Amino acid sequence: MAFAGLMALSRVHLRAHWLSDTVAGALLGAGLALGWPALLTALRGRIGAQAPPAP
Repeated sequence: MAFAGLMALSRVHLRAHWLSDTVAGALLGAGLALGWPALLTALRGRIGAQAPPAP
């Protein structure tokens, strides 16, 4: 995370990106990193609850 933060700041410092671009990218990445496993866990729980009982 430290490397990503420093890279984002360097992109702003070099005027390659706006600060809002780097903040939006960080929020998007964090949202995907946290949301995707939560979604998969919820789907697994739902699918496991609907499975028929084993004979």
